[in-house]
Amino acid sequence: ESERVTSILGEIAVLYRTNRQAGELIVALRGRRLPYRIRGGADLLARREVQDLIAYLRLAHNPEDEAALARIVNVPPRRLGRLAEALRAQPCPTSQLVDRARRVGPAVTEGAVALVDIVRELHDQGTYQSPAKLLDLVLDRTGYRTWVTSKSGDTADLRWLSDLRRLAERSEGLLGDWLAEL
Repeated sequence: ESERVTSILGEIAVLYRTNRQAGELIVALRGRRLPYRIRGGADLLARREVQDLIAYLRLAHNPEDEAALARIVNVPPRRLGRLAEALRAQPCPTSQLVDRARRVGPAVTEGAVALVDIVRELHDQGTYQSPAKLLDLVLDRTGYRTWVTSKSGDTADLRWLSDLRRLAERSEGLLGDWLAEL
């Protein structure tokens, strides 16, 4: 039976008019654990910028998410490159970040304290803000929107961020529910 279903899935194609429509389709397919392949456009959830923002939202939901912290510790750049390298080798939760930073030096410790403060604020807001409002807070509070605009020189990369926000706006649940859908 499963071979038959897999065979049928391999024969299905979904056409859409704009790449913006792909995001909702991707979330729906992932939610049902159906395999998919995007052709002619990029997978919204595979974009580095989108993955960074989702990592911030994961930290807002659970500040002890080691993988999410390791992903964004120096994104956008905040002079924590050496700490980011250390976290790639040996991740730690947000509650241990400042202690790990002390091993690197005072400037890194200062940056780690600032990041921990941001994560705490996001976590506090995440308990009652909608995913879309929290995404706006992440973009503003972390400086991510400004950083993406300044590094690319145009607003092309911001399109991916607006596509993610549109998906977040359609969420009817809390942050944890929306992250589980993704």
